[in-house]
Amino acid sequence: MKNDTTSKIGLPASSPKDVLTEILRHGACELLATAVEAEVAGYIDEHAGHADEQGHRLVVRNGHHRERTIQTGLGSVAVKAPRVEDRRTVGRNEDGESIDQAGRLVERFHSKILPPYLRRTKSIE
Repeated sequence: MKNDTTSKIGLPASSPKDVLTEILRHGACELLATAVEAEVAGYIDEHAGHADEQGHRLVVRNGHHRERTIQTGLGSVAVKAPRVEDRRTVGRNEDGESIDQAGRLVERFHSKILPPYLRRTKSIE
């Protein structure tokens, strides 16, 4: 039995504290990604009734934004925010706000968990 079938986890050899920090940081990345994905899924489900004449949804997922880092108490955490394409807009009103065919304001998706301007958490500031 010379073939090892178990996978080995590559841990940094520097110190146990670094290993724990890396595990926590990795867990934070996964938790943040899961929360933001759930937020996007909820937004898309909320607007599932909006469709064009062919029956195609007007609010759909459209990949991810570029990866960025956020400074947290655990250190830098890399995140990729999901992108939402909203095709409900047909024009703009006199104030420059997006409107739909009925003249109603179109609210764009902006994550409340991960706003576009966030670069460090409040605990750091």
